[in-house]
Amino acid sequence: VNQRLDAVRVYQRLAATRGPRDAMVRRLLHLWGPRASPAARRWLADRASAAKGSDRIQWLRHLFWAGGGEAALAALAKIRPAVATVNLQLDILTKLRRYADVGGLSERVVDALSSRQTVRRLAAVCAANGKTKPAQRAYRRLLQLVPSDPLALRYLAQTARSKSVQASYWGTYLALPRQQRRGGSWRDRVAYGEALLSDGTRRQEGEQQ
Repeated sequence: VNQRLDAVRVYQRLAATRGPRDAMVRRLLHLWGPRASPAARRWLADRASAAKGSDRIQWLRHLFWAGGGEAALAALAKIRPAVATVNLQLDILTKLRRYADVGGLSERVVDALSSRQTVRRLAAVCAANGKTKPAQRAYRRLLQLVPSDPLALRYLAQTARSKSVQASYWGTYLALPRQQRRGGSWRDRVAYGEALLSDGTRRQEGEQQ
């Protein structure tokens, strides 16, 4: 135990002037482990507070990994949203199972995001955890970035309140090449037909499905 504590002191002293991606910092994190002491987490928080840009985000990611997820979230709330900050917030909130807060995060930032991967992640986490409204908004944003995204089209077709809107999404989804579509094709066609039948102006199309 004493040897380990001595090693922590040495690495902490050496890491004090290093960047968050330095090998010395990684060794120190390894010694602390994912349940670091309050003093260790304060050390990481201080490094994050003194850093800027991507270095600050990386220090906050280290803080999250070391068990300081709540502290990292508090710091991230003071930073202007960007892809890197949103991805880290999403990682932390998902780990903490705070899915309502994931929905709130998505509602606040998704319309300004241009990263397809980040928008898709927000949408998927919201959808998988029953946060329908933010999931719909995120998938609509994804369709602005990727107009033929099959997951977005299918989810919006399944969850839209309006039958005419459902039919529109189903029609676009089912027009995609078969290899791009996800899920059971015959059930999707049944749902499309039902949506058309409920839309008085497109009843004949529904009868043909």
